[in-house]
Amino acid sequence: MKTRNTFLLFLVALGLFAFIHFYESKLPTTQQASEQEKQLVKFDRDKITGITLKNNEEKIVLRKNDAGWQLDEPVKDRADAVAVNALLSSVETLRKETSLEGGEGKDKVDIKDVGLAKPNVSLKLDGPDAPPAILFGKDAAVEGKSYVRLENANTVSVIGNEL
Repeated sequence: MKTRNTFLLFLVALGLFAFIHFYESKLPTTQQASEQEKQLVKFDRDKITGITLKNNEEKIVLRKNDAGWQLDEPVKDRADAVAVNALLSSVETLRKETSLEGGEGKDKVDIKDVGLAKPNVSLKLDGPDAPPAILFGKDAAVEGKSYVRLENANTVSVIGNEL
């Protein structure tokens, strides 16, 4: 084998090694990618500055400041940091059991039928890179599951209703 060919093969091998080391190693594994795909929302909890919970009768607004979490509505008071952290943890761990395409037509779910046209409960996180509001609909046919969708999205997801 000529020296030139050996050198070219060495450069190709070096290029492949560099590609795998610097690019491929930063990508999530197949298992991590499938887990990320199942997550309903992705956010950095340290960047969340506010939480708004609404139902048909009440609106609860929480704001984060230097002293911690504060309740702004319906009354102004200090918020329970443990309860707020538990809420954020629950939202972080929401997993889609299945997704259904919303709209009209065959093989599509009507968002009115699952209670998402005018949802009873909504949860909005505020802050940079915060996800869109989560709209909660009716309970699903399977016990312990509910219909949800993200604001301005047409996809309806079925999640566990632990939240």
